Amino acid sequence: MSTVMKSLGLLQIFTFFLTLAVLANSVYSFQADFQDDDYFEGQLTLIVEDSLDGGATPTFSQRSTINIRSVKSDHSSITHTHPWTQEKTEKLKDLAKRDELYHLRVYQKGAEDKGYVSTFTRACQLYESALAEFLSVQMDHTLGGLSGISIATPVVTCRGNEVDQLMQHNSTVIVRSPTPAPVPDTATYIQKLEAMKHEKAEGKDNRSFLAKYWMYIIPVVLIMMLSGGGQEGGR
Repeated sequence: MSTVMKSLGLLQIFTFFLTLAVLANSVYSFQADFQDDDYFEGQLTLIVEDSLDGGATPTFSQRSTINIRSVKSDHSSITHTHPWTQEKTEKLKDLAKRDELYHLRVYQKGAEDKGYVSTFTRACQLYESALAEFLSVQMDHTLGGLSGISIATPVVTCRGNEVDQLMQHNSTVIVRSPTPAPVPDTATYIQKLEAMKHEKAEGKDNRSFLAKYWMYIIPVVLIMMLSGGGQEGGR
C-alpha cells in the first residue's frame, strides 16, 4: 500500500511540473505568434550596395532599394536608385575579363544595428546574363530581421561572350523566412497520465479476459488436449 501511495505521489509531482511547462509554452507561443504576425506583416526596407572595383578591399556604393510589404506572403519590390551607365558597363566588363568577383551587400534601413549581410558572384556570370539576377533575401525575426542574402544569375558557365548593351539590372527578389518547428502534443500526454493515475487509484484493470487469465487457461487447454488424445488412442 505504501509503495502505491508513494508512486501516486511521484506521479502527481511529475504531472504538476509538466502542466506548468505546458502553460509556460502556451504563453510563449501566444507571444511568439503575436510578434511573428506583427513582424511578418510589417513593411521593411533594405538598402542594396554593390562594388565594381574588385580586389581584396572593394568600395561599395548604393545601388537599389528593396521594399518588403509582407515576409509571410513574399510581397516585395525593388527600385534601382542609381542608373546604369557606360562607365559601369566598362568596369563590369573588365571584372569579367579578369575573372574577378562582383560583390553585393545589404542592410536593413532603420535597424538599431546597421549590420551588413554580403554575397558575391563571378562578374562574368552577371555580365553575360545582361544584368539579370535573382536575389534571395533571408529574414529571421529572432536574429533581428535580415539574416542573409544570396545572388544567382541565369548564366552559370561563363563562355567569354560579348554583350551588346547593358541597360539596367533585371532583378527578381525572393523573400524567405524560416519554417517554425512542430510543437509536441503535451496535452494528450498529460491526459494519458491523468487516466493512468485514476485507474491505479481505483484499482481498475482494463486488460482483456485472456490477458488477465492466460496463465490459467493455457494449462487447462493443454490438459484437455492431452486427455482427449489419450482417449482416442485407447479406442
